[in-house]
Amino acid sequence: MRAYVLAIAIWTAAAATASAIPYFPPPQIIYEAPIDRALENVQAMEGIEPTQRELALGRSNLLAYARDDGPFTYITENHQLDEAGSVPCSEVPSNRYGEPSPPQTFGRNDRCAALDFQLGPRNETPGGAGPAAPRPRALARLNAASEHYSRALRR
Repeated sequence: MRAYVLAIAIWTAAAATASAIPYFPPPQIIYEAPIDRALENVQAMEGIEPTQRELALGRSNLLAYARDDGPFTYITENHQLDEAGSVPCSEVPSNRYGEPSPPQTFGRNDRCAALDFQLGPRNETPGGAGPAAPRPRALARLNAASEHYSRALRR
């Protein structure tokens, strides 16, 4: 009886491990735009609590500071912010379920969304996230982030 239970436990563990292989979505074309677009989108969101809005605005400004106020990556299909950035489309991992039909073709300079498998909580300000010598606009983003976080805490 114990051998039977042990065999079922081993089979279950093996099946769970095999199904845990990550899914790689097909390459998603991206475009780059300034953070101002994301800030406008957050401001225009309906049905969001004021505290959540302030936290989102603070986080967006903090990301802009960490990137020295550089452009942000958005997925073309749904205009969603892609925090992981971009990679050349030729470097996107292939899908384990086979190539799409018809296969996608990309130009030499086309960029696709990068994949980020970091699950769970993460620090808003990881060590060394800020630029070494931030530009004035990046410093303005840092001050705006501080103001938004302060407002969120006061609510």
